[in-house]
Amino acid sequence: MNKNMFSRIAVTSVALLATAFAYAIPKEPCDKQEPVCCEKPASGPYAFSYMKDKGLSCPSDVYINGDFLWMMATEQGLDYAVEHTSGNALSDGELHGFSAPNESWDWQPGARVTIGAFTQDKEWNLEASWTYLHIKEDGATHDATNTLSAIWLPDLNEYNYASARWKSHYNTIDLKLAKPYHLNRYFTMNPFIAIRGAWIEQDYLARYSTDGHSASIDMVADNDYYGFGLRGGAVAEWIFTKNFNLFGQIAASLLYGKFDVDQRSVGETVGLTSAAYKIHQEFYDVSPNMDLTLGAIWGTYFNKNKYKISAKIAYEFHQWWDQNNMRKVLPNTGQIDTISRGDLALNGFAFGLLFDF
Repeated sequence: MNKNMFSRIAVTSVALLATAFAYAIPKEPCDKQEPVCCEKPASGPYAFSYMKDKGLSCPSDVYINGDFLWMMATEQGLDYAVEHTSGNALSDGELHGFSAPNESWDWQPGARVTIGAFTQDKEWNLEASWTYLHIKEDGATHDATNTLSAIWLPDLNEYNYASARWKSHYNTIDLKLAKPYHLNRYFTMNPFIAIRGAWIEQDYLARYSTDGHSASIDMVADNDYYGFGLRGGAVAEWIFTKNFNLFGQIAASLLYGKFDVDQRSVGETVGLTSAAYKIHQEFYDVSPNMDLTLGAIWGTYFNKNKYKISAKIAYEFHQWWDQNNMRKVLPNTGQIDTISRGDLALNGFAFGLLFDF
């Protein structure tokens, strides 16, 4: 073999190897022949420290969620009457009120709106959400033998008709900073810290009469709370298929806020001047609360995988400690006590639509 032939073989071999290595390099997401969908490929990879792959083509990392809430509410200390048969409410009394679902177990409507985004390097998740729930509960009981004791009046008289209405406007706003990452390819975690603001306005009316409606005395109260503080928690997601996931969230908050409580008796006193009173109090306190959610998401892609729409169903628990700060007036003493102090509990369904871009 002469030198010219050897040189030609060597040059050809190098050219073939260079061509093979060039075509062996994987193409970037936007290095396709058709028109590209973004200006530059996503950065990475980041081993296990990256957001869950939504399967979107060149995502803009923005999402919008809308939830319809359908929940039940109870609060300790909202009983309005004691019914008894032996003349002694302490021996065989039956409570009527909203502290437990003995009379009213109604579903309450609400809504939640969430807007979120990921940073360009997908290292951080920023999110803002607003939750609103309207609570309205009514209860009434009647006994013709005058064996109903009024819980909210400072007298020991018996009535044959008692009713109550509890209304509340529940609002929370959360501003969240999260760090999403994979524990493995089928399980993700998204721990977060947040700032939470809350205002919970409650109105309570208890009405008592001896002959139905012509002569009655009412207790009217406002129990309002406005708070601001810190929240922390985590969201876990189990990835079953490209379209179906299960998720859970747990979070806790400590809010420093103001309680503003007004209550008074109004209307006819049925000859009982001792039943009239008026109380006002304002104070600041730290209020803890906790949230727990478990649900499922099913989603589908459209417009060449550029967008994703998902449907969500979840069951939620929300616990607020020491939200009821209305006062009870001890009969025939004129003294007051905080025996009505109780927790606000919410639980129910969330039905949502999620849009990923």
